[in-house]
Amino acid sequence: MNQDGTFGVLSGFDDWANLKFDFQNTGDFDDGEHSFSTRVVEVDFITHLQIPEDIEIDIRPGNDINPINPRSQGTILVALLSTDGFDAPTQVDQSSLTFGRTGVEPSLAFCNTTPQDVNGDGLLDLVCHFRTQTAAFQAGSTQGVLRGETVEGAAITGTDSVLIVP
Repeated sequence: MNQDGTFGVLSGFDDWANLKFDFQNTGDFDDGEHSFSTRVVEVDFITHLQIPEDIEIDIRPGNDINPINPRSQGTILVALLSTDGFDAPTQVDQSSLTFGRTGVEPSLAFCNTTPQDVNGDGLLDLVCHFRTQTAAFQAGSTQGVLRGETVEGAAITGTDSVLIVP
């Protein structure tokens, strides 16, 4: 920060006034404020940090145990559930979806083209298929994690319990 190549504690009564930041050396900040030639869109704290919004998912809809055999050559059905404020079929960027043991596994096979109400709440849900082996579940895994984004770029995440079976 002091541009002296050392690390240490700043001391003295006027240290804060003498801190220099690179952005202060640009022409736009000569008068202490930044001018823009184009409109600036403010980013809120949550968007800046990309704190994912929790969504509800149902692994293997209709099965409360959610058994998964990690050696299976098939797919795992995962429903992204809609709520009154979230329409999964229209708001989720399907190409961004990842699912598995940690949630970063690129296991998406495809999403159904026709939404369906898998939980009987009257709202259409997005149903997707994820490759079992790519999802990388292991003995002892207790939850599946889905991550992705909305079509507007907001991060989403959802979890549901799983039971690993041989």
